[in-house]
Amino acid sequence: MFTFTFTVVIVIVKVIVKVIVKVKEEVTVIEEVIEKHSAVKRCCVIGIPHPHKVKVAKAFVSLVEGQKPTAKIKNEIKALCKNNLAAYSQPKEIEFIDELPKTL
Repeated sequence: MFTFTFTVVIVIVKVIVKVIVKVKEEVTVIEEVIEKHSAVKRCCVIGIPHPHKVKVAKAFVSLVEGQKPTAKIKNEIKALCKNNLAAYSQPKEIEFIDELPKTL
């Protein structure tokens, strides 16, 4: 009985770790795709709550100096994501911000 319980706990922990690693990999891929756009300086993607799904992606985008946030740039980023990402990975929201914080 003890061995069985211990084995189940190990399996559950392994599954949780795999899910966390998979989510982190997906976020990194989304950021890499968005950062291919010539107007994008940096990008950060997070998961936000969704009423019908557990979470969906939201991208915070910092533009290169001299670029102003426009609907055209947002649509180009969405098109870039649509062409390079699975539908479930595409950010549902894109928010432009002046600067992304960096850790040292």
